[in-house]
Amino acid sequence: MAQKDRLYRALDRMVGHKDALERHLADKWRDLFGASFDVLLYDLTSTYFEGEAEGVEKAARGYSRDHRPDRAQLVIAVVVTPEGFPLPKYSPELNAQERLWHYTRREATHHRFFEKPADLCGSLFRTFDAVQKHPEKIQGLLAPFF
Repeated sequence: MAQKDRLYRALDRMVGHKDALERHLADKWRDLFGASFDVLLYDLTSTYFEGEAEGVEKAARGYSRDHRPDRAQLVIAVVVTPEGFPLPKYSPELNAQERLWHYTRREATHHRFFEKPADLCGSLFRTFDAVQKHPEKIQGLLAPFF
């Protein structure tokens, strides 16, 4: 049986081929199951922890879909094809791009109504300009990743 360090070294060597591997697997999945990637369905779910959740770095208190704001929880994104095939799972808290998207949404669009597409674009552009003028706002979001 392979030891975990040996498996990790193998994964380190594979990461350089990640894009090609993902394309190959998507093609095989499409051929074997007739899966379509033209439309993807996205949903968020969460799970909460009993106890203190010590050692679970990404668990945090906040809005609870389970109506348990008193418990630490982890939010999980689920993406599936129309046929119900799940795509690789991830947690938004572990994804730098997702953190940037949440920041942009909160700053530019959250609880706002835009009468015209130009109004939405203007709000987004103002948010992007603010980020360029104050990069420390984003650096705090990305610090755990780099």
